[in-house]
Amino acid sequence: MSDIRLYTPVEPIRGVCGISRNDRITMLGSCFTDNIGECLWRDGFDIQANPLGVLFNPASIATIMRRAIASKYFTHEDLVLYDGRWRCLYLNTRYSDTDADALLERLNGDIKALGKRLSSDSVWIITFGTAWVYTYKPGNYIVGNCHKIPQNAFERTRLDIDTIVERWKELCQSKRIIFTVSPVRHLADGLHGNNLSKAVLHLATERIISECPSAEYFPAFEIICDQLRDYRFYDRDLKHPSPMAIDIVYDFFANTYFDKDTQRQAIQYRSEKLRALHRPIIEQ
Repeated sequence: MSDIRLYTPVEPIRGVCGISRNDRITMLGSCFTDNIGECLWRDGFDIQANPLGVLFNPASIATIMRRAIASKYFTHEDLVLYDGRWRCLYLNTRYSDTDADALLERLNGDIKALGKRLSSDSVWIITFGTAWVYTYKPGNYIVGNCHKIPQNAFERTRLDIDTIVERWKELCQSKRIIFTVSPVRHLADGLHGNNLSKAVLHLATERIISECPSAEYFPAFEIICDQLRDYRFYDRDLKHPSPMAIDIVYDFFANTYFDKDTQRQAIQYRSEKLRALHRPIIEQ
């Protein structure tokens, strides 16, 4: 009887954009960004992941990056007052406050810090989560988060490939950049809607990479959805990857982008960190 594979293996690849311990890395995008970012931080890399919170769609990620790099700070006109709090809909709900001036001070301080970081980074890692976006009707702009404002204030649409490429191709010209598509399904869009969204993200990413020599794609989506297509690799909500799955993706990432010295240094740093956390119990 011939061997039967119950999964589709993702073939090992060698990244064009190698990563060393000397690199400064910023990761932006969906919650999957935080998962891999934690692994890199654990291994001692100079990494920041989603410093302004999670963003899911390519338009919002690009907008925030452009504002930060250009030092285009937010003003009172960019805030929305709802339910007694001023809100910045470009970002997630952490950016809300009863005091508009206090919110702007905190918000623009974070934008300034992100701009400095993006300018000095050697590598960006970007994870697209969904192509579905919500446009705030009174301001006519795509939001990063609806802040629980009533749905009738927004128009829901799906970004097309050309729009995503246009927003990103200029950003990609000056940095080494790794794109991923989040394997986390957005079930609120329906299974078919989620699949359409992910297809748009894959096609847009392919176009961006074809026009930007310093950009490449890392197959996190394929590792989770094809190689690990079993619910034992998912968390209890059956949508997000489990810690085991995240470790498998990170091992693939390390083998793709780290040379042997970098892998050895990462393992050594992790081991030393674990030893430092160990405190023997001494009886008095």
